[in-house]
Amino acid sequence: MMYPHVLRCSLATLLVLSFCGLSACSPSRPKQEKKSVEASQETAPASPSITTPPREVQKMTMNFSLGGFTYTLTRISDRMIQVEAEKTGVPDSQAEVWSLSEELTVDVREGNLRVVGPGEQVLWAGHLVPFEAFGRAGVPGLLLEWKAQEKEAIYGLGERFDALDQAGKRVDLWIVDAPGQGDLNDLTYFTTPILYSSAGYGLFPADNPEGIMDLNSGGDGFHRYSRPGRAMTFTLSLAPNLREQLMDRMRIQGPVKTIPDWAWGPWISKNSYENQGEAEAAIQGSIDRDLPVAAIVQEAWKGSSEDGNFNNFNTDYRWPELDRYLNWCETLGIRNVLWQVPILHPASPHYQVAAEMGYFVKKPDGSISHREHWLAGFANIDFTNPDAVKFWQDLVRPALKTSVAGFKADDGEDIKPDDVFFDGRRGWEMHNEWSYLYNQALTDLLAEEKVDGMLWARSGSLGIEKTPGLWAGDQFANWMDYRSLLPAGLSASISGAPFWSHDIGGYIDTPTPELYIRWAQFGALSPLMQYHGVTAREPWLFGEEALNAYRTLAHLRMNLKPYLIGLGKQAEATGLPIMRPMTLEFPEDQRFLREETQYMLGPDLLVTPVLEPGVKSRVVRFPAGIWHHLTQRVAYEGPSEQAVPMDLLDIPLFLREGAAIPVHLDEGAELGHWRAEMAFRTLVIDAERSPIRNLDLSFYPDTQSRTVSVGFDVLPTWTSRVEAGWAIDEPGARPEAGRLVQTGRRITGTWQAAADRDMDGKQQILTLSSLSGSHRVPLVRAVVSWGSPVELLPPDFRDLMLRDAPFEVTTTLVNHEPVEKKVQVSAAATAGVKVSPAQQVITLAGAQTQTIQWTVTRDPSALIGDERIRWVVKGGEGEYTRLVCTLPTPATWVITGPFPEKTGAIAHRTPYAPEWEYGPEVAFQFPDQSLTAWDPLPRDQLAEQGVIDFGAWYGPTTQHASAYALTRIRSDGNRMAELRFGSDDSIKVWLNGELIHELITNRASRFDDDIVLATLSNGVNTLLVKVSQNEGDWDMAFHVTAPGGGQAEGFSDGFDEIGAYVPGREPERTTSYRIQPLPWQICGPIQDLPIENLGWKMTWDRMANDSAWPPTSIPGHWMPIGQEHLADNLLDFEYLFGEKVTDATVYAITTLTVRKPTKVELRSGSDDGLTLWLNGLKVLDANT
Repeated sequence: MMYPHVLRCSLATLLVLSFCGLSACSPSRPKQEKKSVEASQETAPASPSITTPPREVQKMTMNFSLGGFTYTLTRISDRMIQVEAEKTGVPDSQAEVWSLSEELTVDVREGNLRVVGPGEQVLWAGHLVPFEAFGRAGVPGLLLEWKAQEKEAIYGLGERFDALDQAGKRVDLWIVDAPGQGDLNDLTYFTTPILYSSAGYGLFPADNPEGIMDLNSGGDGFHRYSRPGRAMTFTLSLAPNLREQLMDRMRIQGPVKTIPDWAWGPWISKNSYENQGEAEAAIQGSIDRDLPVAAIVQEAWKGSSEDGNFNNFNTDYRWPELDRYLNWCETLGIRNVLWQVPILHPASPHYQVAAEMGYFVKKPDGSISHREHWLAGFANIDFTNPDAVKFWQDLVRPALKTSVAGFKADDGEDIKPDDVFFDGRRGWEMHNEWSYLYNQALTDLLAEEKVDGMLWARSGSLGIEKTPGLWAGDQFANWMDYRSLLPAGLSASISGAPFWSHDIGGYIDTPTPELYIRWAQFGALSPLMQYHGVTAREPWLFGEEALNAYRTLAHLRMNLKPYLIGLGKQAEATGLPIMRPMTLEFPEDQRFLREETQYMLGPDLLVTPVLEPGVKSRVVRFPAGIWHHLTQRVAYEGPSEQAVPMDLLDIPLFLREGAAIPVHLDEGAELGHWRAEMAFRTLVIDAERSPIRNLDLSFYPDTQSRTVSVGFDVLPTWTSRVEAGWAIDEPGARPEAGRLVQTGRRITGTWQAAADRDMDGKQQILTLSSLSGSHRVPLVRAVVSWGSPVELLPPDFRDLMLRDAPFEVTTTLVNHEPVEKKVQVSAAATAGVKVSPAQQVITLAGAQTQTIQWTVTRDPSALIGDERIRWVVKGGEGEYTRLVCTLPTPATWVITGPFPEKTGAIAHRTPYAPEWEYGPEVAFQFPDQSLTAWDPLPRDQLAEQGVIDFGAWYGPTTQHASAYALTRIRSDGNRMAELRFGSDDSIKVWLNGELIHELITNRASRFDDDIVLATLSNGVNTLLVKVSQNEGDWDMAFHVTAPGGGQAEGFSDGFDEIGAYVPGREPERTTSYRIQPLPWQICGPIQDLPIENLGWKMTWDRMANDSAWPPTSIPGHWMPIGQEHLADNLLDFEYLFGEKVTDATVYAITTLTVRKPTKVELRSGSDDGLTLWLNGLKVLDANT
């Protein structure tokens, strides 16, 4: 709100704020796969027939020279050798043939060190090659090259989000803080050079400097490991499969350190529970809803990041009753785990001491190497210095004198290649290892203080076995990032991090309820279980269905806790992980060489997460044995591949028949129901659990045949009758009886859709029940999804932005049936575009996918708004399907920025000059005298990218900043429209100077994330958008539609003066880039008082009148507000006093001196009521 006033030469303002609550301001259809297989068509490379554990042997050594390197070989066991090599330039020497065991020999031939197995089969052959410059620091390096095997799969190498099998890839061994890895790149928080091969060998280098693992990416038949230095030590295991290679690795590395028993329960977390009230509310909310909690992560236990106030609870405001809170948690059996980072800020009271003592990582010139990206300006602790380790541990140690039970160790990736360490090593050697030393320092501290706790780290390197566990870092709340966690977890688990997990719901953005439930299913069946995010992840915030699903999963977690504890002890003893690739448990089944969409949780539980939106089933590859569906009374015999029911509330878990599983569960109770007083017992999975066997159901019936078929077997001992029911899943639909026919143990049935019933897109529910007398028992509930046998998939949305020149778009045609289809695909468009050709005839083989190219030409006179293309697919059986795509018309934009701050939240809330200065004549000046101005955004660039990409414009290293985009839209009258936005991250929108939309978030940019209904006035309308970024991508999507999403009419480009915004122009004037914050003092909060105390309350109100001016002369607790809380010109009382303070008043006072009477506008906003005095005179009273 604005209030014009003339100020006297000395001005003081007082604001009083009253507040009621304190606050700061269509899926594609998967193919129906073949139901059953007897064996895989893929064959694995041959491996030596060694099936017994390695035999301990007398250690022997052999020395020789080859290719200018001096080698020392040491026999570790009858299938392991250690190789030490150093570049010495010594001439080649004769190497003897060395017997490793009765079956394996080692020799040197044709320039290679070789391991030869039975029948003179060469199992491994490699050599070293030096080169002059390697890596980011350009130091001398060496390359280990060895022969790749045909159809070989390569596992390990740390936490790999892109795939479990890394064969054919080029892997950068350099950890990175890279939120939202997805499955499109090799960026990771945890890397190690340890690899395992399906060809019967494992390679275990002894250290982990910067490196490149090129695994036959060029297809020339060789693997190459490049790294800095002139010496290398590695161990070679000739174990025949992944399981035995893992156990060999443990014999080299030593045992895995396990985690405490309490840690296997559900954890809760958020970034952040900002104060004691929020933490208590999250815990109490869980208790009230019967949700077990084992631990809560406290990120806000530290003080302000801006002033480096880490490693202490702020008890003034946010944690006023810390002892009571910790005692309460202890009574409930809930552990508190504290967030941690390995850094200090120059403003920290401890920084100067550490700097003088040399406790920070340095630059080559000896000065402190400050960080440049996340937490820029902080200094990294040098963990190679024992005194620095002790100093830093002592900063954290006091917290462990309370009931705190561990640390969540964030960061660990920010070491530069040329950094210098206390022990003489450089950044290219230490970049990966620094994360391990950081984690080890915290792990050692927990041991010193005898805490029954654990470390949960984000980053990791070689040696991570000693510092459990690891979480997967920061994912976006989308299906791609969720899917990428399966290969990440499997690869991390076999790379030394068996105690791995992830943030249920994703860290950035907000998941849909469906994604939240599917993610929670995976999380409950991961080694550790935790929900966490920038926004709240409490399950009750995602609806009743999500709450009920999470409760069942959390109870299941508690049921399985004894089983999980046993797996942890097995990991400690053998190195075998909790979350196991299928090929580890079933090495003889070649189907599992590259399987990464399902896994074993220990030896007896098969986990099959649902990884696509909207699906109600999935295909499972069953190993040998009989596997019982947890939620349904059906079992499947393996080896086979079968489509199984997996509705949204079905838990994706199968139990091995005959398994004896230790559980916390009463006799007769079902898994998924838990109470603390339940008994501990062994649950035996017997045949009678599931009377239905090998359910064969057409989960994706097509609209042409109009028939659903079902078949299944029943147990020979089953005597009850089975009934079927069918129902269309829509309101008011009644179940229909289904006719079943039994022949021996086999029961079959069909359901035919009526000819006049439109089934396209419908879902239908099949229920199978047993009937014995009048007693009915539900057995199976499965959902089938009707659709066309031929599907047309849309182009990528970024290809659909209209361009001035003709451009290509690609649709994809899919034949879901095994028979050939000849189809006609026609295209038609709205008036502003033309599509050619208008029609194409395509012949698709059975189960074939084919892309189709179309040329789109835009009418240059078209108005602003969406155009549309409609494709129709027809065949001999009639119309199969149709597809409509929207093509937004890009507006004309100018942009300005970046405006950086310490955090993205501050940047979002801070008002910068572009919010009121739009003209081409002005430039915005920063404190360092640099300038920025409004620059035109080329329409071609916008169209090519589909979004306004601020990151591409201002550089990918820009973090925690705001940018602005401005356009003008002409309307031929007063028209309603939907302004549709997507943003990465937070967004503010003004229309003709009025704020019409604001969202504070962390998310990826997508069209139509935010739909704002607005009226565009007759004439030219000015639209201003502010997008504030935290980290990673930084962009904005925009288009205009009519209300309801229809095609907008009557809008055209109104940016007539765009020609004045010439890039590089000289500004006519400059202005400060922002308003500098005023100094404030506050007094309060004053709770609303009962009527008998109103007289005392009125003395506070008199603080603001002329007789008591200035108010600070009245006794009271006036507190100055530090600049770190004013950077965004916002007094955040919720942050200062906690969200539990309600129905209260706060006074705030500031002064400003001017040289002469000046007419100004006082612009303010409040949550809730606001009263403003100017020099003791009330000028505003807004009770709202």
